[in-house]
Amino acid sequence: MRAAGWIAIGAILVQMVALGAAIADPAREYAVVERIVYPGQTIDTANVAIRQHTRSIPDDYPVVRSRNQLAGMVATRTLLPGRAIAPDMLRAPHAVQQGSTISVSLEEGPLSIVMKAIALEDGAVGETIRVRNAQNGRTVCATVRSPALAEVC
Repeated sequence: MRAAGWIAIGAILVQMVALGAAIADPAREYAVVERIVYPGQTIDTANVAIRQHTRSIPDDYPVVRSRNQLAGMVATRTLLPGRAIAPDMLRAPHAVQQGSTISVSLEEGPLSIVMKAIALEDGAVGETIRVRNAQNGRTVCATVRSPALAEVC
């Protein structure tokens, strides 16, 4: 085979390797922000990019892999552009704000009691916060169920 033939084959092989590298591999993907996000700021998915690592990332490695995992989350520390994001750098947005008035319920079998209370802490859905009964001033713990409702622990 002539030299021109070998050069053509080499060029085709180089193109095939380049195309193979461009194919997305979910095992290598991780999410990054494109602009700095400061603690307390909500992450906008328009600010998120998906990058490819040079090697596969183990499934149990703590890294955010998709835009969906970041949508609406709040940064707990400064997120830098191009850096991988660990799940512990994020939290769910607060559904209840400190000082807001919410309804707190207690249900035991057929008994159901609802009272108005003042939130003493911020809390996301599923988190336990302290609330103060608006009538008698007693403090109890409650699990946030929605922005206006919590359930006594």
